[in-house]
Amino acid sequence: MMKRQLSVFLTLVCLLLAIGSRQAQAQNDVMMQAFYWDVPVDATNLNGSWYDSLEAKAAALQAAGFTAIWTPPPSKGAFSIYDMGYGIYDHYDLGEYSQKGNVGDGIPASTETRFGSKQELLDMIEEYHDRGMEVYADIVLNHIYGGSYESNAPVKNYIEEENYPSYPTSQIRWVLPNAAAGDYYIQLSGFNLDWNTFASRGYELRISWTGSANDAGPGTSPVWESEPNGGGGQFNTFPGSGRAVYGHADSQGDVDEFKVTLSSTATITIQIIPKYDNSGTMNWASDDNGYRIRAVWYNGNNQYSGLQCRALTSFSYATHSGGAPQWTWNYASFHPVDNSDYLQDQGSEDAIRPNWMLFGVDLNTFDTGTVQPRLQDWGEWLTNTAGFDGYRLDFVRGMQEAFIADWLVAMPLKNGQQRFAVGEYWTQHKYRLKDWVNAISNNGAACSVFDFPLREDLKRMCNAEPNFNMAWLNHSGLIRDQSNAVAANRVVTFLENHDTGKEHDKWLTRDRDMGYAFILFAQGRPCVFYSHYFEVQQVDAGNSSYTTGPESGLKTKINQLIGIRKRYLEGGMEVLTEIGNPYPSSNTADVFIARREGNRSNKPGAILVLNDHSSSTLSTWVTANVSGWPPMTNQVLKNLTSGSGETATVQGDGRVSVFAPARGYAVWSIDTTYVPIDFTVNNAYTNMGENIYLVGSISQLGGWDTGKAIGPLEASSYPTWKVFDVYLPPSTSIQYKFIKKDGSGNVTWEPGSNHSYTTPSSGTGSVTNSWGTAKANADDSFDVPRGESVATRLVVYNAMGQIVRTLVDGERAPGAYRVRWDGRNDLGETVTAGVYIYRLIAGDFSSEMKMLVLR
Repeated sequence: MMKRQLSVFLTLVCLLLAIGSRQAQAQNDVMMQAFYWDVPVDATNLNGSWYDSLEAKAAALQAAGFTAIWTPPPSKGAFSIYDMGYGIYDHYDLGEYSQKGNVGDGIPASTETRFGSKQELLDMIEEYHDRGMEVYADIVLNHIYGGSYESNAPVKNYIEEENYPSYPTSQIRWVLPNAAAGDYYIQLSGFNLDWNTFASRGYELRISWTGSANDAGPGTSPVWESEPNGGGGQFNTFPGSGRAVYGHADSQGDVDEFKVTLSSTATITIQIIPKYDNSGTMNWASDDNGYRIRAVWYNGNNQYSGLQCRALTSFSYATHSGGAPQWTWNYASFHPVDNSDYLQDQGSEDAIRPNWMLFGVDLNTFDTGTVQPRLQDWGEWLTNTAGFDGYRLDFVRGMQEAFIADWLVAMPLKNGQQRFAVGEYWTQHKYRLKDWVNAISNNGAACSVFDFPLREDLKRMCNAEPNFNMAWLNHSGLIRDQSNAVAANRVVTFLENHDTGKEHDKWLTRDRDMGYAFILFAQGRPCVFYSHYFEVQQVDAGNSSYTTGPESGLKTKINQLIGIRKRYLEGGMEVLTEIGNPYPSSNTADVFIARREGNRSNKPGAILVLNDHSSSTLSTWVTANVSGWPPMTNQVLKNLTSGSGETATVQGDGRVSVFAPARGYAVWSIDTTYVPIDFTVNNAYTNMGENIYLVGSISQLGGWDTGKAIGPLEASSYPTWKVFDVYLPPSTSIQYKFIKKDGSGNVTWEPGSNHSYTTPSSGTGSVTNSWGTAKANADDSFDVPRGESVATRLVVYNAMGQIVRTLVDGERAPGAYRVRWDGRNDLGETVTAGVYIYRLIAGDFSSEMKMLVLR
């Protein structure tokens, strides 16, 4: 009688072969942030050499195993040769035109960026491409710097309505053009101030009527405001053009009035700078402290309607060559764009704030007429001109997700797919990061995020924070979070970047190798910081007395860890000190042990041990075997990182004792000269409580000791049982059998003689045996690389090529799927005995195999 239920087991970890190979590669990818804050520059000679320096390092980085570098923003910044690129000025100037800077501030215009010329940029990228490496550009889309003053009516309206948050007070110039000779009474008041703290409500008022139209003067020889000074005949006489007065907003609604006398027609320019009164010393205060000009009286008439509010929202550039667009910008492209527009504060819990004017002038990324198409056109031009392979997106909190997704979709494809992208979303709130990744996906694009929460925990571990508990790493970061997990191929892990690296309170200050051991072992795409790898001393950008430098030899350790990642690691990660019954359990406060899966071809996986105990090497027993993963039973593990040949033997019950030195790490794995063998036994029927195990003649198979037998085997296609990737010595003749074991340890041996097999000299192997009489069944198990959801079709054909049954026809996401065929056609009729073919098509991937149906 025909068995009615046939099984086809398909491991569809990814369905598109092209996408799959890319995602499988991402498991091994290691990128470098190839710069740090204030990289060296020859400012005297206006010469940037960073691109040349990176070009010279390409061969070494390739040899070390890096697959990509992330380079700084390539466009000219407002501070010319000094700019790190985040003060972006002219998008289309990659170091080609002499412009920007500010001579008055001692910053000359320059042709090159801080990093070099356009040609040096192109040469550097070409060198990395020649070595099969990718180069990612840092992309700034939120803002620009370096504009000129223009009359800005929306900003004037926004300020006079005293909206919250304030437009940056000190950036504004209040200008009364062509004021006639005579006396002017200028009134100012404060808003959005702390009315409970008098010292925080200070200001510096500068007025000039003898300088340039947008220059309120240097504020020399400041004097203090004196009371009464509330208008209505109460005023202070301003001390002179270009000078300054210190004052306070005494109370809400308080008005201060100052008299300026012109001897002839002139333009009056006013600047108000928020200050903090530190016992008579006026220090800088937040520009969010709001101050405004309320009125300008002249001959009994208020001149306020003719008073211009000027903002830095006018941009024009040097003449571009090569067909590059010649943009200009004005206030219509920056928040607030009109009287109905608004600004936002930082919000709560690091929310997305597209109208938050944190940097420069804030581009209106909702503008579909000018801003969006311009930035998309520039991104396409930059990608095609320079050949960037992907993007690091700066300050994504400042832009709505749909804009970012549209920008990514508009970029040129690479090999038919969207280029790699990662967003800088600086937050410890994991749900924000998860929601952002999902929002980008829901808008049709794909973008990773930097794992800032993981970085914070690793910093605490590396810095030997008192009472840090290593168990906190079990679900640290995004990938293993129990509520807000993000897929591993959407996460970039890191220890330091140019922002954290320039502020001493955010630094890793010791034992960085422990942090790199974690991120180079774990899932996600690790990013190594340039200063750590090349052992560059970090200097606090605000106080150069603070310095730190990586430990000697860190580069060598990173290289070794990269090599281990590429040779041994792939797939998932499980924490053995969480699920592996650790003993002694008290060690878990100081010891973290995890296992990476490897793959079913040439990567055996490995075990990481991190020990943060200050002085003791700690050994811990854990169960090394993970359900559904290749067994480690009876294997001898080698310490890959110590160089002293230490080994640890996994016992027959899967237990192993592994260790790491104090404040250090170790990685343990199987001898890679061994070859992975898959064992399958068909028709192994069991009673309730029984499972199938594998035992054999060599130690790796238990040496015929049923207490050390490998198993239980996997039975998703019962009564077929399988075990994958049993690592055995190459070119070795073995004998083996399958056994049945119950929960009490009772053993039933497979009848008949021993099975014999000689392992291959290299590569992989598989053997299939039968326990008892054959039954009608068909099964297949194979790996298809990882990737995105695609159209999937699984169809059964007869020997004449006619469709018998369609089992799957639709979109499938990455994952493991089990599809059962009950031996019937699409009409529900039982099929006859004979040869049948099933064909799987998933995007560009296809596979076809035969199966035999018996009566």
